[in-house]
Amino acid sequence: MDNEYLKRIAEALEKIADTIDSSSTEKKDVQTLKESEDELIEQMTEYAKKYKTEDQFIDSLELSESFLDSIGYDSDLLDIPSQRKMDIVENAVDMNIREFFREKEKEDIEEQKAKLPEAIEKCKRWAEENGLKKLTKSDIGLFISENEYDFNYAVKDLLYGKVNFELKKK
Repeated sequence: MDNEYLKRIAEALEKIADTIDSSSTEKKDVQTLKESEDELIEQMTEYAKKYKTEDQFIDSLELSESFLDSIGYDSDLLDIPSQRKMDIVENAVDMNIREFFREKEKEDIEEQKAKLPEAIEKCKRWAEENGLKKLTKSDIGLFISENEYDFNYAVKDLLYGKVNFELKKK
């Protein structure tokens, strides 16, 4: 091997070593969370409600880091007591968000059920117009898409059962 080549490698390695030394000797400030657990739980729950949806899964760690960043903290710089505090906060927020989505789902189902009587009558007329004596689940899916209803699976099943019951009575 050529001496010039070896010199360039040695210089490059020295630069890398200097970079590593300078970055590891930089002292980063450790951060302590000033807010109480309750304050953090409340703030992070509201933050999560804005950015987390049922359809969009956001990792708890990603959510926590994003939240901390939004209030001026770096999760990598938190001291040990603050890290423990955030563990408690993350668990509480996770439970709050699960409960929030359960309640939201119940509300959505109630709204959908309120539309059900109208949908049953429309679907019954639609079936009769199309000469159907019994509907399949695919027929129900087609009816729902044509009429732009937004029903979840449970309400679709109710519609299916009730319309077929009404058609059977005729």
